Amino acid sequence: MPDGAVIPTPTEIVHVDAPNRFVDEQRTGPYRIWHHEHFFAALPDGGTEVHDLVTYAPPLGPLGILLNRFLIRPQLEKIFNYREAPLVRAGAAPPASPSCAPDGAPRLPGPADAQRGDRK
Repeated sequence: MPDGAVIPTPTEIVHVDAPNRFVDEQRTGPYRIWHHEHFFAALPDGGTEVHDLVTYAPPLGPLGILLNRFLIRPQLEKIFNYREAPLVRAGAAPPASPSCAPDGAPRLPGPADAQRGDRK
């Protein structure tokens, strides 16, 4: 498990487009907003490519922005990087590193970001 405390965050799956995609959203927890899209694509070699698109808003207003920079975002990067290793071993594409959404909200990019040059 990544270093640091992981806060359990109850989410609800709000959309399923099997086998291509599903979306979960936080119902209660530490974030003002948590919207996580999971994308799956079959690869010619039989593997599955995996991408995530996470849009979130930290709590606590201006303090949350500061906490996001130094605590929240690095923790999310550790969580997604931790998950990357077994995905690579299983033949899936690694998740992307965080960036910002057009509206300035923190985000972990997914397949839609490939056109902007972000890592898939």
